[in-house]
Amino acid sequence: MDFETEKRNFITCYDLYASKIFRHCYFRMYNNKELAADTTQEVFLKAWNYISNGNIVKNHKSFLYKIANNLIIDYSRKKKELSVEKMIEESGVQFQDSSQEQSIELNAEISEMRDVLDKIPKVYREVLIMRYVDDLRVKDIARILDVNPSLVSVRIYRGIRKLKRLL
Repeated sequence: MDFETEKRNFITCYDLYASKIFRHCYFRMYNNKELAADTTQEVFLKAWNYISNGNIVKNHKSFLYKIANNLIIDYSRKKKELSVEKMIEESGVQFQDSSQEQSIELNAEISEMRDVLDKIPKVYREVLIMRYVDDLRVKDIARILDVNPSLVSVRIYRGIRKLKRLL
């Protein structure tokens, strides 16, 4: 394949997956829009560098999610994220209109969901987020994590069982 074809393919992938990768990063990085946007940008930059060096990518979706997961893991190793409440408290922001109040309620619900998810082991949390938040298929999750699809299915099942016990 020539460079122009690869360039068009990359642009198509960006159009298809940018918002999905952003949503994945946003959720996994505790609703930090700026960090999620930076990470999304870095995902596509790394993907472009890989492709422009002549490497072939068979499944672009899995490839992009794998890069995103690796960047999220790298970030979490470097720094613990502040909770939403602490960020609001430290910034001194006060919300007044109803759309902002709805946003706060949504953030609170997401925060509660994240708190429950944080109580289960990472291997289960990771596949549940990919399956139910990112709406990825079991085969895609298996490719991203470099594991067997049946292992992904087992982790999803066990993760759901653990969540039910906590709820």
